[in-house]
Amino acid sequence: GGFKLIVNGENLDVVQMPMMKFVYNISDYVFISLCESITSSQMICLSPGIDKNLRLNPPIDLYVTFIMDNVKIIPEDDILTIVHDPIYYPFEDYIQEINSTNIIKFEV
Repeated sequence: GGFKLIVNGENLDVVQMPMMKFVYNISDYVFISLCESITSSQMICLSPGIDKNLRLNPPIDLYVTFIMDNVKIIPEDDILTIVHDPIYYPFEDYIQEINSTNIIKFEV
């Protein structure tokens, strides 16, 4: 956990207490991450740290909800998958054009 997630939107700087809520298995486990507005169109949230005592075995699908001053917003792609020790591969070229909402490819 603790990876920085960059969130894009509008008027994010007026939200006083932005948060991301992660829910596992409907409501068995709930993790909340505070976010920080950087500009009116960007904020940074941290991915949740999963307590090893919970005995959850990756990959784990977490449902994501944003809470903006008590208003819940469900994103279009509302699942964050947590994997154990992901393998990252460098892009073949320096600049990569992606036509997808999910630009990270993992190998489990």
